[in-house]
Amino acid sequence: MELKSFSWEVRSETCAVKTVDFSLLKEGTTGIPQDVAPFFFNSQLEEGEDRQLEFVVLGQSAKCLISRRNNRHRLFFKELKHRLAGYNLTEGDLLFFDKNPDISGSYIVSAILLENEQIIVPNYIGKNTIGENRSSYSTYRKG
Repeated sequence: MELKSFSWEVRSETCAVKTVDFSLLKEGTTGIPQDVAPFFFNSQLEEGEDRQLEFVVLGQSAKCLISRRNNRHRLFFKELKHRLAGYNLTEGDLLFFDKNPDISGSYIVSAILLENEQIIVPNYIGKNTIGENRSSYSTYRKG
Protein backbone atom coordinates (compact mmCIF):
# COMPACT_ATOMS: atom_id res chain seq x y z
CA MET A 1 0.00 0.00 0.00
CA GLU A 2 1.81 3.11 -1.20
CA LEU A 3 0.12 6.44 -1.69
CA LYS A 4 1.73 9.80 -2.45
CA SER A 5 -0.26 12.99 -2.15
CA PHE A 6 1.25 16.48 -1.96
CA SER A 7 3.86 16.44 0.85
CA TRP A 8 2.59 13.16 2.33
CA GLU A 9 3.36 9.54 1.55
CA VAL A 10 1.61 6.55 3.10
CA ARG A 11 4.16 3.74 2.92
CA SER A 12 2.14 1.04 4.65
CA GLU A 13 -0.85 0.56 6.90
CA THR A 14 1.38 1.53 9.84
CA CYS A 15 3.73 4.20 8.45
CA ALA A 16 3.15 7.62 6.85
CA VAL A 17 5.81 10.19 5.96
CA LYS A 18 5.43 13.97 5.87
CA THR A 19 7.93 16.18 4.04
CA VAL A 20 8.50 19.16 6.32
CA ASP A 21 7.26 22.44 4.87
CA PHE A 22 7.05 26.09 5.89
CA SER A 23 3.66 25.90 7.63
CA LEU A 24 4.76 23.01 9.83
CA LEU A 25 7.96 24.81 10.87
CA LYS A 26 6.54 28.28 11.44
CA GLU A 27 2.91 27.68 12.42
CA GLY A 28 2.99 24.17 13.84
CA THR A 29 0.17 23.10 11.51
CA THR A 30 -0.07 21.08 8.33
CA GLY A 31 -2.75 20.09 5.90
CA ILE A 32 -3.58 16.43 5.43
CA PRO A 33 -4.83 15.47 1.95
CA GLN A 34 -8.23 13.79 1.94
CA ASP A 35 -6.81 10.58 0.54
CA VAL A 36 -4.21 10.45 3.37
CA ALA A 37 -6.66 11.20 6.23
CA PRO A 38 -7.83 7.56 6.48
CA PHE A 39 -4.30 6.64 7.64
CA PHE A 40 -5.11 8.43 10.90
CA PHE A 41 -8.75 7.27 11.03
CA ASN A 42 -10.77 4.62 9.28
CA SER A 43 -12.37 7.32 7.16
CA GLN A 44 -12.29 11.05 6.57
CA LEU A 45 -13.64 13.33 9.27
CA GLU A 46 -17.06 14.84 8.78
CA GLU A 47 -17.20 18.56 7.97
CA GLY A 48 -16.76 20.50 11.24
CA GLU A 49 -15.53 17.44 13.16
CA ASP A 50 -12.47 17.55 15.43
CA ARG A 51 -10.52 14.64 16.89
CA GLN A 52 -7.54 14.38 19.17
CA LEU A 53 -4.72 11.95 18.56
CA GLU A 54 -1.63 11.25 20.62
CA PHE A 55 1.81 11.89 19.14
CA VAL A 56 5.02 10.77 20.84
CA VAL A 57 8.02 12.99 20.03
CA LEU A 58 11.39 12.40 21.67
CA GLY A 59 9.77 10.11 24.22
CA GLN A 60 7.10 12.59 25.35
CA SER A 61 3.49 12.42 24.28
CA ALA A 62 0.90 15.11 23.69
CA LYS A 63 -2.60 15.27 22.30
CA CYS A 64 -2.90 17.09 19.00
CA LEU A 65 -6.03 18.18 17.20
CA ILE A 66 -7.04 17.17 13.69
CA SER A 67 -9.99 19.09 12.30
CA ARG A 68 -11.94 19.30 9.08
CA ARG A 69 -13.13 22.72 7.98
CA ASN A 70 -14.02 23.91 4.49
CA ASN A 71 -13.42 20.38 3.21
CA ARG A 72 -9.78 20.44 4.45
CA HIS A 73 -8.16 18.29 7.13
CA ARG A 74 -5.61 20.12 9.31
CA LEU A 75 -3.27 18.77 11.95
CA PHE A 76 -2.33 21.18 14.73
CA PHE A 77 1.04 20.42 16.32
CA LYS A 78 1.03 23.50 18.55
CA GLU A 79 1.35 21.35 21.68
CA LEU A 80 4.43 19.69 20.18
CA LYS A 81 5.98 22.59 18.28
CA HIS A 82 8.73 23.12 20.87
CA ARG A 83 9.51 19.37 20.95
CA LEU A 84 9.67 19.21 17.16
CA ALA A 85 12.16 22.08 17.39
CA GLY A 86 14.42 19.60 19.19
CA TYR A 87 14.82 17.80 15.87
CA ASN A 88 16.26 20.99 14.27
CA LEU A 89 14.01 20.44 11.27
CA THR A 90 14.37 22.33 8.01
CA GLU A 91 12.18 22.33 4.92
CA GLY A 92 12.49 19.05 3.05
CA ASP A 93 13.30 16.89 6.09
CA LEU A 94 11.10 13.85 6.64
CA LEU A 95 8.82 13.10 9.61
CA PHE A 96 7.77 9.48 10.04
CA PHE A 97 4.46 8.68 11.74
CA ASP A 98 4.37 5.08 12.95
CA LYS A 99 1.17 3.76 14.47
CA ASN A 100 1.82 2.82 18.07
CA PRO A 101 1.11 -0.92 18.24
CA ASP A 102 0.24 -0.66 21.94
CA ILE A 103 -2.21 2.28 21.91
CA SER A 104 -4.94 2.94 19.35
CA GLY A 105 -4.90 6.54 18.11
CA SER A 106 -1.26 7.03 19.11
CA TYR A 107 1.61 7.72 16.70
CA ILE A 108 5.36 7.61 17.27
CA VAL A 109 7.15 10.42 15.40
CA SER A 110 10.73 10.17 14.17
CA ALA A 111 12.74 12.15 11.62
CA ILE A 112 15.34 12.04 8.89
CA LEU A 113 17.32 15.27 8.57
CA LEU A 114 18.46 15.56 4.97
CA GLU A 115 21.23 18.10 5.39
CA ASN A 116 23.44 15.86 7.49
CA GLU A 117 21.66 12.54 6.82
CA GLN A 118 20.98 12.24 10.55
CA ILE A 119 18.32 9.75 11.57
CA ILE A 120 16.41 10.44 14.78
CA VAL A 121 14.65 7.27 15.85
CA PRO A 122 12.20 7.52 18.74
CA ASN A 123 13.32 6.28 22.13
CA TYR A 124 10.07 4.37 22.54
CA ILE A 125 10.04 0.65 23.16
CA GLY A 126 6.60 -0.84 23.49
CA LYS A 127 5.63 -4.42 24.14
CA ASN A 128 5.35 -4.97 20.38
CA THR A 129 8.11 -4.35 17.88
CA ILE A 130 7.74 -1.57 15.36
CA GLY A 131 10.71 -2.91 13.42
CA GLU A 132 8.55 -3.39 10.33
CA ASN A 133 9.34 0.19 9.33
CA ARG A 134 12.95 0.37 10.54
CA SER A 135 14.21 -0.34 7.01
CA SER A 136 12.60 2.94 5.93
CA TYR A 137 15.03 4.77 8.20
CA SER A 138 18.18 2.81 7.47
CA THR A 139 17.88 2.55 3.70
CA TYR A 140 17.08 6.19 2.96
CA ARG A 141 19.82 7.95 1.03
CA LYS A 142 20.07 11.59 0.08
CA GLY A 143 20.16 12.36 -3.65
